[in-house]
Amino acid sequence: MEFGTQGNIRRRVEMEVKAEAYYKSEHASAWQEIVEPEDVDRVIDFLLSSDKEYHSAAVFRSLKRQVLPSGEPDHQFIVGANPGNQMGVIIFGCDDGDFSTVGDGESDDELFYHVAGHEAFFPKMRRFL
Repeated sequence: MEFGTQGNIRRRVEMEVKAEAYYKSEHASAWQEIVEPEDVDRVIDFLLSSDKEYHSAAVFRSLKRQVLPSGEPDHQFIVGANPGNQMGVIIFGCDDGDFSTVGDGESDDELFYHVAGHEAFFPKMRRFL
């Protein structure tokens, strides 16, 4: 049995948009499509490298979940990054409740992040992942 190398044949594959992200002001009218893992990397890189203090969090929404009668998603997934104090947060909210990553148990600090210039306040969560 012979094994040969297949030539460089590229097939155009239509990628399915699985999620969207809002993290820059221009996304207010058209959220950024998330298709590949590299798209998520670009969002996180932006949050970590942004010298704008008011761009420290991103809101993601899955296009695979149900939407409410209002047309809004039935969930919210937020990723926040603060490179200055080397802190971050991940929060998921849905009908079953709000869940966040575990924070510093010694601190009573409340979390403040900004999504495209809009302040997002995260009180201490009672339930943690």
